[in-house]
Amino acid sequence: KSLVDAGGNSYPIGIWVNDWATGHLTARVAGIVIKEKLGYNVELKGPGPLALDGFFALTGCTSPTDKTDRGCGGDGDRLTDVHINVEVWTSTYQLAWEELKLKYPDKAPSNLGNMGYYGATALYVPSGVQERAYDAEGINLDFYRDYNSSRENPGRHFANPGDVNVSYLLPCNETALMLNEVMSNYLDLTGDLEGVSGTAPDLT
Repeated sequence: KSLVDAGGNSYPIGIWVNDWATGHLTARVAGIVIKEKLGYNVELKGPGPLALDGFFALTGCTSPTDKTDRGCGGDGDRLTDVHINVEVWTSTYQLAWEELKLKYPDKAPSNLGNMGYYGATALYVPSGVQERAYDAEGINLDFYRDYNSSRENPGRHFANPGDVNVSYLLPCNETALMLNEVMSNYLDLTGDLEGVSGTAPDLT
């Protein structure tokens, strides 16, 4: 089976793929279930490196991964070819989510609820690094006060910036660091004016 538009044209159910491991996994699992249990044709779309890209894809924007022009204007009657995104971080991009609802009330995506598990993102120090630091100097790297550089030198237990393989890095304009919402949160939490460019509300 396929979906059918008002003109009688058939098309598959489109599932957006988020470009990280669980994003690929959950999209493929959903595709298998929809195809084998419900009998619908399925096509995977994307992938997109940010959860935010999926918001625009679901809205029907023609270039959802283009941060300079998502392609949301134009044909007001155009149907989206992306219908499902099964791993969506709405709380991370809450302002963008609400803005889509205001701009495109008839096409903006809806959150249909929890898919069975919750995810979280955070910084962490690997347990092996913590153990070596404690054995060597009695430093607790899971305790913020032991990062006091006037008393300790916790940096010796981490790689130097020069050790980073730059081939793994992306230009800022290809990352979430170009999103005002993300960088505003960073500034609110850290007060690091040197870590952002521009002034509110246009921060990168």
